[in-house]
Amino acid sequence: MIGQIIELFAANYGKYHYERLRTYDGMVSLIRNTQFDCVFIIEEGKVCGFAGYYVKTELYYGIKEILLAHLLIDINSRGKGYGNLLEDIRLKMIQKLGGDKLIYASCVEKPYNSVKMKQHRGFFTGGFRYHYRHGKYTRENAVIMIYTGNLQQEIFIETSHVFTERLLKIGNSKVKFKECESDDRKHLIEIEENEQLGRRICHVLNLSEGIVLDEKCLNKVKSEEDYVGVYVCPSIDGFKHIDNLLVSNSFFPLSYIPYLKGGYGILEYQYLPDGILGLLKDEEISQAGRELIKYLYE
Repeated sequence: MIGQIIELFAANYGKYHYERLRTYDGMVSLIRNTQFDCVFIIEEGKVCGFAGYYVKTELYYGIKEILLAHLLIDINSRGKGYGNLLEDIRLKMIQKLGGDKLIYASCVEKPYNSVKMKQHRGFFTGGFRYHYRHGKYTRENAVIMIYTGNLQQEIFIETSHVFTERLLKIGNSKVKFKECESDDRKHLIEIEENEQLGRRICHVLNLSEGIVLDEKCLNKVKSEEDYVGVYVCPSIDGFKHIDNLLVSNSFFPLSYIPYLKGGYGILEYQYLPDGILGLLKDEEISQAGRELIKYLYE
C-alpha cells in the first residue's frame, strides 16, 4: 500500500514539490507522524486518491490548528467526484476532533479547483502567495484558504498601512485598530524556510533580544533568489512601524491567518519589487487569481 501511495505522489506532484514524499522512508515518516491523519480511495485494487491533514499539538486559547494537505487524485481517475468525496470525508474526520478549530490550506492557484472546493464548504480567502511553489522549470502561485467556524475573538492592534488593514479585516470582523502602541508583547518575526521547498531562510529575528528589523536586514532578504516569506505577528510591540517599514521596502502583506501565535494571527509579507500592480500584469496568473488580488487590495 505504501508503494502505491508513493507512486501516486510521484506521478501527480511536480518533481519540485515534496521530494521527500516520493521516497519510502519519507512516506513512512509521514504516515507514522502522530500529528498527521489521512484517507485514501482504492479503485480496482489501486490507490487513486489521497487526502490528509496535520493537527498541531500546541493549542492557543483552546483552538486546534489544522492544516489540510496532500489532496491528490490520479490523472486517470479525475472527473469522478473523488476530490469532493475526499474533501468531505477529511472534514468530517476533523469535525469529530471536537472543540474550536482553525482549519487552513495552501491551494494551487491553477487550476482553481481546490480553491472553489473549499469556498463551497465555507472557507474564506486569507491571501495569495506569489511563486510560492517553484522548481527549476515551474513556478506556481498559492491561495490561502481558511475556515474559522464560530470563532469570535476581538483583537486590538495598532493602525497600519492601508494594504495591511484591508487584509486583516477580511474574514475577521473582530479586528479593531488603535492609535497607541500595543502592550509589551514580544513575538518572533520570522524569515522562514520550508524544507519541502528548499532553502528559504535568512535568519530569525527576536525583538526581545534587541535585534532590530531595519533596511540593512531587509536588503539581505531581497538578495535571496528563492521565495522568502516574512512572518509577523500583528500584536508585536511597535507593529505599525514594522508594517510601514516592510511596505516601504516593497514587502507587501499577501496573506493573513488569524488566531495563530497566541491568538493574534500571522501576517506573511513577500518582496514584490513591482508592487501589487506588478502581480496584475503577470499573464501567468489566472483571471480568477487576478480577481482575487483585486479583491484583497481593492
